[in-house]
Amino acid sequence: MTRGLSDLKGRSSGPYDLFAAGRPVWSFVKVVAQRIRNRRAVVTLLNWDDHALSDIGLTRADVHLSLALPYREDPSTRLMFWALERRSARLLRIRELDEPAAGAQLRLVSGHKRSSIASTSR
Repeated sequence: MTRGLSDLKGRSSGPYDLFAAGRPVWSFVKVVAQRIRNRRAVVTLLNWDDHALSDIGLTRADVHLSLALPYREDPSTRLMFWALERRSARLLRIRELDEPAAGAQLRLVSGHKRSSIASTSR
């Protein structure tokens, strides 16, 4: 069997593929360019006021910390995780406040002696 110039997907394959070595380099360049764009977008968050940052679940310290990360990490991804963690913790606190108390509850009963009007139950 002879090797064809293109595989099933329509791309060149085998020794005839002149661009195979360039694909990983090109994808690396695209990832680096995207991280640079994301880092610039995070820098613009420093121009926002504290109220606007809190609306999206961030603080000014979060933005500074994300920009201090190494360049191999995407600061916008880290900010997204921090905002999600903060939102989840806040919703958990709200849910815990909405649950009924598990401790003793006061129950008033009418038609009994005064000493037994208020009783505690679990």
